[in-house]
Amino acid sequence: MPARAIVNQGLVLQREATPGVPLVAATKRVLGLRAMPAWSTETTPFKASGYKVNTSETVETEIGEHSVEPIQDYNAFLWLLTGGFGAPTASALVTATPAATTSYQHTYALNPRASDALVTFTAMWGDTVQALQMAHFFFQSLGITIARGDLSIDSSAKSYKPVTGVAFPTTGVTEIASVPVASRSWDVYADDTWAALGTTKMLEAYEGEVNFGDKYTPDYVLNSAKPSFDSVVENEDTDYDGTLRLGFAATAIGLISTFNNGALKFFRFVSTGPIIEGAIPYSLQINFCARIQSPGEISGDGSVVSLPFDFTLMADPTSGNAATAVLVNKVASLT
Repeated sequence: MPARAIVNQGLVLQREATPGVPLVAATKRVLGLRAMPAWSTETTPFKASGYKVNTSETVETEIGEHSVEPIQDYNAFLWLLTGGFGAPTASALVTATPAATTSYQHTYALNPRASDALVTFTAMWGDTVQALQMAHFFFQSLGITIARGDLSIDSSAKSYKPVTGVAFPTTGVTEIASVPVASRSWDVYADDTWAALGTTKMLEAYEGEVNFGDKYTPDYVLNSAKPSFDSVVENEDTDYDGTLRLGFAATAIGLISTFNNGALKFFRFVSTGPIIEGAIPYSLQINFCARIQSPGEISGDGSVVSLPFDFTLMADPTSGNAATAVLVNKVASLT
């Protein structure tokens, strides 16, 4: 058999109705992300008496752990945001006049006191010659970095261990076009209450980063019918944090005062993209409540004096919010 090019290997996804039960009809190929499947197996080696090499090995746990390489993309964000927030709390046509027909708004919320709704997919990777199927595929983390001329997004995924001998779908596949986010599209706001978010635009923000760490832990039970883990639960010690770098001016001095006072601060990272229809643009808005952990080291990158601030996400006692996201694009839903 001739060698097969990596460039021809595709990835399709379909949201599962029941986590772990494969669903391969009406899949979606999201053109703003790619992934490389991998197996992660924990074993216990054993050496019989008199042997210097292993004579046996016991398989303990088996799981799929996959690298995900996305770009900041208004359409792909619909899937990627689930790694930080879980499933969208709502997806509907944008409310507008005249009525929207192709613009959809998706809202997400990080629940500070309860589990977020898990969303899983059946992922298939490969081509018509060889393919892998990964049931109970879920996005595990989310990290967004914004800077003029330097955008990035970090993600990862896990699943049941990959299964071979499946047919890669050639029909019923919908391609989700990529709508890349431009670095010039981002703005940063900082206010003193959740209700006031979006009032005070920061004119000397150079870089922002917000991270939602590894969200889930697999739960293994004694059940031979399960090919891998049984389900997943939210991690107890997930890190929710980030950094904001500002010019060393009045705004930065104000955040030093916020730090000294131990007060909460409310941030909005918002990107506004091209028009979808009427006056409705593609957009992504990430809102969060934070406590500044520490100002960092003053630097002179690019000959400009700037000061970074490290923060951790907090629950706002007034609104009850910790973090939310609002995404507007042309994709109706995850299914």
